[in-house]
Amino acid sequence: MKEHDAQMLSEHFIGEQEKNEYFFFMIEADDDDRLKHCFWDDPTSRRAYKFDSDVVVFDTTYNTNRVLAQQRHEEIIVDHVDINEQPMLKSPLIMEKQMAVIYTRKIFYKFQKELWKCLAGVLQLAREDDNLCFNKVMDRKKDGSFKLKVQEVMVDKVAVMYM
Repeated sequence: MKEHDAQMLSEHFIGEQEKNEYFFFMIEADDDDRLKHCFWDDPTSRRAYKFDSDVVVFDTTYNTNRVLAQQRHEEIIVDHVDINEQPMLKSPLIMEKQMAVIYTRKIFYKFQKELWKCLAGVLQLAREDDNLCFNKVMDRKKDGSFKLKVQEVMVDKVAVMYM
């Protein structure tokens, strides 16, 4: 067995066996050579068993199971929120309403943040001719001023007419 703790346990049992010929142990590994089962007994435990007929079992998965139970509990809460509570919408856009239904709450709020950034942009006409229109895309800053976001966006007037 390659795992450090399992190797130390095996070495400890071998040492105990060397000190006491009546000490018995058996270690079973899984297909990946990891500790699967471990059993040991000695003369003291055999005598105690004759009187009490009890066996002590150590469940080493306790902490793992507790972590998994906590994780599942948190997932159930998130699922409940996603199914039963509607997120707060910031606009009357149909697209935002549809995404609130489709996405989980966490993903929806990421989408909403990006959507809001797009809506905050302002188009400013730079120049145009008969076929094309060029706009500057400006972002509104917190102080109300504008900052150039994209140099220019071109719109084909002819193509838009036939949409």
